[in-house]
Formats: sequence, C-alpha cells, structure tokens
Amino acid sequence: MIAVGEGVTSVKVGDRVILPFTIRKWQQRVLVPAEELIVVPPDADPQQAAMMAINPVTAALLLDQYVDLQPGDAVAYNAATSGLAQWLVALAGRRGVRTIGLVRHRADVERVKRGGCEIVAVDDEEIGAIQARLQGLNVRLALDVIGGASAGRLLHLLSPKGKLVTYGVVSGKPMELPGSLLIWNQLTVEGFFEGHPHILPKIAPILRELVKMIGPGGIRQPIAATYPVDRVKEAVAHAVKGGRILLCLSDG
Repeated sequence: MIAVGEGVTSVKVGDRVILPFTIRKWQQRVLVPAEELIVVPPDADPQQAAMMAINPVTAALLLDQYVDLQPGDAVAYNAATSGLAQWLVALAGRRGVRTIGLVRHRADVERVKRGGCEIVAVDDEEIGAIQARLQGLNVRLALDVIGGASAGRLLHLLSPKGKLVTYGVVSGKPMELPGSLLIWNQLTVEGFFEGHPHILPKIAPILRELVKMIGPGGIRQPIAATYPVDRVKEAVAHAVKGGRILLCLSDG
C-alpha cells in the first residue's frame, strides 16, 4: 500500500494487501476502494499470500456452498497433488470432514498421504478396489477439476444423494457420467466458477479469514519455482510441465 485516501482507517501505508478478485491486470498502481482490500497479516508468508485469491478461496467455497458437510462426512476429489487440494485437506480437517484424494501417479500416493489426505488412490485404479476402501464412509461431496473418465470415477465414489461439483476441465474431455448412477443413487451435478455474480460478494469475507492461516506453521501450497519477471518465458515453460510457478516483480 503506497497511499490511502482521507479518512481511511482500515488500511495504512506500508500494509501488504490482496486486491479484489475482479482486478486482474498488470499494473504498477491501481486505485481501489479501501473496503475491498484484504490486509495481509505481518507474519504471513508473502509467497503464500500472492496465491490466496484463487486456490484457497475456491477450496473454501467448494466445501461450503453445495453440501452441509458434518463431522465424519467425507469429500472425494481428483488432482490431489494440487495446491487447491492442500487447502481442501486443511480446511476439511478443521471441520472433521474426511478426505479421499485421487492422484495420477502411484509415486504420489505417499506424498499426498503425508500432506494429510486420509485415503489416496491412483485415478485409474479399478473402481471396485477404491470403493472397498470407503466402506462405512458417507461420501456426500465429490470435486472434479479434470473431467473425462476421472469425473465418472468420482461419481462412483459418492454415497446415495451425494453431489458432484465440477470446477474445471483440465483434460479437455467431456465428463463421463453413467446415467444409471445418477438415476438410481439420486446423485446431482453442479458447476462452480469463482467469478459468477452470486459468488463474488462472498470472496472478501472468506479471504479475511483465510489469510490468518498462512502465518508461521500455517497452511502451505507447494511452490515449484520462482522466476524474475525478465525470465517469464522460462517460467511459462516450467508451468506447462507442472507445478505452481511464481513471478517476482520486485527490482531486487
């Protein structure tokens, strides 16, 4: 924060802030209403703060908006190695909600378990084998970001009257959803986008709570690498291969 208007007390010069979700421009300076800014606590990790407006908020909204999850309920999701999945595990754990994650590679299973996910399976594992590990669980919510066959596998993991929410189509393939499961198990499917008008007003209040969780010993999204802005082409090439990449815009 480099300047504040007359009478502003919610932020001060020198504060680190998160800009509103709707501001997505490369600008050195921007004029923003003070009430729309999220002040980052002084002890918060700045790199984690730079990623707060997307994955953490999405994770919180996905857990809150579609199913009234109770302690002991379970949520299943794919892309369990992602930064968003780190937040899903952390936020679900605080509520006593159990977690089931699908990964692409068997080598990732133990790493995701160490990150806190209770049950981890390989996405192309035989579905009956996965279901056998979920005996007794009430899987009320499934979260799909991949699409294709992976979305269909999540549908198989849902308990009757459960809900599948899709928030991305990373594979570029249509969701493969068996109609018989939807009919006989009374399952429902919804889509999520953080930029929908009914979602936007909910972002700031959620962010104000989430930024309290990235201080020392707090929640961490994995960062594969950080690049200076003059190496942006290398950064993009790295991002295409996978992993969370950050750009450093400071002169130093």
